[in-house]
Amino acid sequence: MGLMTKDEYIESLRKLNPVVYMFGERVKNVVDNPRLRAGIEATGATYEVAGMDEYRALAVTESPLIHEPVNRFTLPPSSITDLVHRVKLNRAVANHVGTCHQRCTGLDCLSALSIVTWDIDQKYRTPYYQNFMDFLKHMQKKRPDRQCRGHRCQGR
Repeated sequence: MGLMTKDEYIESLRKLNPVVYMFGERVKNVVDNPRLRAGIEATGATYEVAGMDEYRALAVTESPLIHEPVNRFTLPPSSITDLVHRVKLNRAVANHVGTCHQRCTGLDCLSALSIVTWDIDQKYRTPYYQNFMDFLKHMQKKRPDRQCRGHRCQGR
């Protein structure tokens, strides 16, 4: 299943080990850095609410791509109902954490990529839309306990 808990999300960040500089200095531990932690907690809340009974209907949806429940932030909306759920979910998470949770921007990017790759393929007969859909399926199925390289996950 593609649903991740808040703790799994935070652990997945620890495994990334990115090279980050802030104010001219290297940040060795991004996850526990006090300046970054509030944002991580806010984003983590989008995973947390998916497991809460009062928000589950808003936060979790069935993916037609992998035929499994996924967090709504990993599936571009395809209906008016999806859009309404998305607005209600954004409000619920914002009320839960008291701040921006940052995942709506990621969903906006996924939605735009879906449209743009489709349009490019129709005009130029390229495989971009299928590549995007393959990435989206991968992202929805990815579990934090798998090691990934690029977009190819080992242990699928």
